[in-house]
Amino acid sequence: MRYLEVDPESFIHPEQEEPAHGRGAWNRNGMEWTWRYEYNRGETVLGSECEKSLDHWAVGAGVRAIQYRLSSLGIDHFPVEARGVFNRRTQEAVRTFQGLHKDPKDGKPLEADGTVGTSDARALWTPVIDNAEDSNRIPNHYCRGQIAHESQLDPGALGSLAYDEDDPDNPRPPEDRYNGFDRGLAQINSEALHTIEWVWCFRPWFAINFAAEKLRDSRNALGVKYPDQDPAVLWDAAICSHNSPVRGDLWAKHGEAPTAQAAAYVQGVKDAIY
Repeated sequence: MRYLEVDPESFIHPEQEEPAHGRGAWNRNGMEWTWRYEYNRGETVLGSECEKSLDHWAVGAGVRAIQYRLSSLGIDHFPVEARGVFNRRTQEAVRTFQGLHKDPKDGKPLEADGTVGTSDARALWTPVIDNAEDSNRIPNHYCRGQIAHESQLDPGALGSLAYDEDDPDNPRPPEDRYNGFDRGLAQINSEALHTIEWVWCFRPWFAINFAAEKLRDSRNALGVKYPDQDPAVLWDAAICSHNSPVRGDLWAKHGEAPTAQAAAYVQGVKDAIY
């Protein structure tokens, strides 16, 4: 079954002690194949077994995101039965794209092998990210860094179900500690932002523009609340707010990272800028 025919929530049971697995960015968390999106000759085609598990579903959603982008460039328009499935037609469309583009990180031509890895993902998503940054007046490619840090530009990135740390003095059952999944390029949290549908989180334009607008809105709100704060500090605080709004506010208020974890997150975003 394809990803649109399967409800991803059907795999999630927060009350279980052993939570479900989801595909993380470019890894094999729960998956048996490689870290690239590719056509499997003679094997089960990626995206065709989304009913099996949440990680299979996420891969199908990631394949569909790649197909959306290829279609927007006029390379191919995939029939309904091919959407979300990395078949031979998708492989050929990827090859066409690769033959026309370079890796934005180093300017080297992409290898036209028909598979999608990190360099191909940069070429696919960077123009969309840059347009979102320009529209929202985000400096220094902070949105590039945030998306690269959060999902490593994997359109099927899905953070594993997680529980908050339990307090040994006040133990809680797992269902009361469930804090959701981070979904798609922007890693949109399913509990904090439960009104956003799963399929939208995996649509590249929605995810990228969501990330850019959230970054802009956080910066603007912090600037209103702390008008005398240095602009560079406010941008650091806005970046931090994606990970923790409370820590982002403290950063803007005091002019420095409130915790080592907050500092590490912001530095990670900046290190991911390419």
